[in-house]
Amino acid sequence: MRKFTYASMLVMLMLLLVGCKEESNLSPIFKNFTINGFDNKGIVDVALGETLTMSGTFSGSLALDYYTIDISHSKGYEGQGYLNLSKEFTLEGMEQTDIQEFQIPPNLKAGLYHFSITIFDAEGSASQTLLYDIQVKHPDMSTITVLSPGQDAQFERGSSILMQGEIEDLKDLHEIIIIVEPVADEDGWIPNTGIIYKKQVSLDSYGDKSWNFNELASTNDIIELPLNAPIGQYQIYIESIDNDQHITVEKVKFNILP
Repeated sequence: MRKFTYASMLVMLMLLLVGCKEESNLSPIFKNFTINGFDNKGIVDVALGETLTMSGTFSGSLALDYYTIDISHSKGYEGQGYLNLSKEFTLEGMEQTDIQEFQIPPNLKAGLYHFSITIFDAEGSASQTLLYDIQVKHPDMSTITVLSPGQDAQFERGSSILMQGEIEDLKDLHEIIIIVEPVADEDGWIPNTGIIYKKQVSLDSYGDKSWNFNELASTNDIIELPLNAPIGQYQIYIESIDNDQHITVEKVKFNILP
């Protein structure tokens, strides 16, 4: 029969208490958080003059203290005409549901903005930061239509991605940028590699109102995935800039398989 000494029992008790303490001090979490009804898996569109509504439940194993919200232009632009917001909101208790509304100024510079939100509890522990892409739309900005590949498509290493679709503008397109890069999956894991494709198209002629993705194939600029590319999640980042400097962004996520 195994005998337990007083010292061994004391060590076991201390380990148990430490485990309980760690279990009770879990970082705060979000429940059912949305912006304008959408989760953070895509781009949220909002027009100039409209309202951006965020709602969700904040929960923690300890009393909650506050949460922070930051909104900034994706290019880091600041100053007159650009939205740069940093606010703090007080929380009470271990769980609280909150709704906040943000009016998008009608004279704001259209384009892609980053929205981030983080919860803090009474002991200073922070939640995972939720990140959203907010596209502020102007009536005259270009539209990006991607027919292929579809969202969450799967490709093997060494594959070619033939894009299909079109970019249109009411007045004049100025520049198009296409980047293929790794992004974090739902568990926060990012493939260990950098940008694997980048194409910049300058449209110098006045009145370029459309551009077709088939032109990549016609100029032998199709997307080639490296044979040694790490498996994981990637995105095709597409940016269209018109002559009024309105920026439209579309992101298509896909996975590279072994």
